[in-house]
Amino acid sequence: MKGTCAWASVMLVALMGVLLGGLSGCAPTRPPTVPTPPEAAPVPPPPPSVQAAPALARDWREYHRLAAQQLVKANPGRTYLSEVPEPLKGIPILEVELNADGSVRQIKVQRRPRPADAQHTTQLAIEAVRRAAPFPPV
Repeated sequence: MKGTCAWASVMLVALMGVLLGGLSGCAPTRPPTVPTPPEAAPVPPPPPSVQAAPALARDWREYHRLAAQQLVKANPGRTYLSEVPEPLKGIPILEVELNADGSVRQIKVQRRPRPADAQHTTQLAIEAVRRAAPFPPV
């Protein structure tokens, strides 16, 4: 596959806006639930084993799809798989530049959320990208 890492970062800018919509700082619309009593202490997960080699994409469209799937998998409950609700569209937009091996070279903030009470979501979005890394090789 030919191309540059910068091109991959352009593809991920739009991806971040859609997938990380769940990271906005809006207050929940439903009343808070009563916490349930704690159960037995959870068993810590086993140490990470050697990761299976990521799937290789045949083209940029497939790479974009694989990166999106990886972001969703690494951030369950924090991503949207359908249209993002209107109040959540004031989310940060990131430009993610990758190395050839799929590791994150750098993350630039392209747009910060406008509401002052949602500024913390920029760091949440950056952390979400780092949790999902490394991405498939570019």
